[in-house]
Amino acid sequence: MPQSAYDFSIRESLQRNRKVGLAVAMIMILVAAGVATHYLWPHGKQFDPSKAFYTEDDGRTYFVDSVYNFPPFDHNGKTAVEAVVAVSDGHYFVGYLLRYKPEARKELQEKYDDAVKNNLPLQKTVLDAMGAMSGQMEGKLPGPGHPWVPNGRIPKLDVRSPDGKIPDRYIDNP
Repeated sequence: MPQSAYDFSIRESLQRNRKVGLAVAMIMILVAAGVATHYLWPHGKQFDPSKAFYTEDDGRTYFVDSVYNFPPFDHNGKTAVEAVVAVSDGHYFVGYLLRYKPEARKELQEKYDDAVKNNLPLQKTVLDAMGAMSGQMEGKLPGPGHPWVPNGRIPKLDVRSPDGKIPDRYIDNP
């Protein structure tokens, strides 16, 4: 069967002109990278230092609230503490809990109240104090039967996901 002038294959054309073949391959790679970036890039998620995770049921669930709630604090009639949320195989869970010792919590609340009263910048005034008070925190694994330990022992907590795996990472911000 005779071949017409318009009867050709793309593969034959690309083999005859390697520059065109390379250009087509590069375009396909760039399009694939663009599609992957669009779907994998976090859209509009900004770090918000004024929010934190908390739990009021010993880590079974968690919620987001103001970082200026110094744990432990009253939330809907229950005692809430900070929840450090972790991820393992795409599943989110509470890795461990944090709270301030009573004296540190009182001091932070006073600094917060003073900053609000005197119209001082909360983020600078209070967050700096929170950083200085981190040594006055206690931590524990979620669930009953786990004791609160001093801040220095928190890294030694054996944090595991509900299925027993070591967390892939911790969530920095809600």
